[in-house]
Amino acid sequence: MKNLNKYSYIIYFLVPISIVIIPLLFGKYIFAFDSIPKNHFDTFYGEMIPIYGGTLFFDFVYSRIIYFQKIILFLILFLSGYSISHFCQKISISTASQLYASTLYIFNPYVYIRIVSGHWPMLFSYAVLPFLLKTFMDLLDRKEKKEIIKFVFLLSIISFNIHILIISFMIMGIIFLFWYNKNRDIRIFQIIILSLILFILLNLYWILPVLSAQNIQIENIGERDYEVFTPKGGLLDIASMYGFWNEGYLTPKDFLPGWQILYLIILSLTILGFIYYYKDQKIGIYVKAFAVIGILGFILASGVNGPFGDVVRWLFDNTLLKGFRDSQKFVAMLVLAYSVLGGLGLNKIKNVYDKYNPREA
Repeated sequence: MKNLNKYSYIIYFLVPISIVIIPLLFGKYIFAFDSIPKNHFDTFYGEMIPIYGGTLFFDFVYSRIIYFQKIILFLILFLSGYSISHFCQKISISTASQLYASTLYIFNPYVYIRIVSGHWPMLFSYAVLPFLLKTFMDLLDRKEKKEIIKFVFLLSIISFNIHILIISFMIMGIIFLFWYNKNRDIRIFQIIILSLILFILLNLYWILPVLSAQNIQIENIGERDYEVFTPKGGLLDIASMYGFWNEGYLTPKDFLPGWQILYLIILSLTILGFIYYYKDQKIGIYVKAFAVIGILGFILASGVNGPFGDVVRWLFDNTLLKGFRDSQKFVAMLVLAYSVLGGLGLNKIKNVYDKYNPREA
């Protein structure tokens, strides 16, 4: 199938992104909850434990250089769309489907609320995530040195935020299980182990301080945190990519009548994409993997007070997921599944339309 022309892509996304960015260029610093200016160096390396991952660069310049903040916002939006479009080429979906996946991955309630709440380092890692996943899938298939280098580099970029880093490992773990169940190639274990060793060596600057610290913030997270940071709204809110714990923000559904209908369209395309492609010889394993990714993201995002609360609570108490006191972060997995599978669903509709409406020669 024809891939999205890169120049068409740039034109398509620069317009809506510019509408968002241009009004912010001429002001000063953007105050967004967790994103506030700092005139001191208490987050510089050695002064504070880097519990959120390799955030040294962000900590040092993000809140001190006004225009860097605007550049990061642009990159979050642009790379989100470009990376998911690049990923979709791996599973050979149409131009229209790539545009759908890109549009949804950029413009959704999850990205919106994380922007206004100042979680920009996390969103930067979110934007790069599809690049990482495509490289990981290429690594599984090709097992080449250049793929190892790309994988380690992108994984290190993802580690700018440890929450998305952990989510990335979960997603890659699911993809790997489906891939290995089909291919049974034990050579891949050597490649993965080598890649992880290189990643650890490259990221010792933040891994060592975390491992050697006598006390870190994650150890102090408890029941009170789970209650305060529990997602707001019901399961429909979480499924439709809402549910952020901190109320008081205007969200798209506050001024978008019939938002439930829009969500049903997104969900329908997602289900359609799964139904028609999960048996596909080429991409079926990835389709099933992303279905599991979406379901798992929904379960974890529902939090300790949701219908899966006992399972989520055990995971939060006994694994690295304890650091996710704000469980709505897992909605990132749901957005990814909606974008990929929904794109496939739209691709199926397009194929049926083309079949019954052939173009004239």
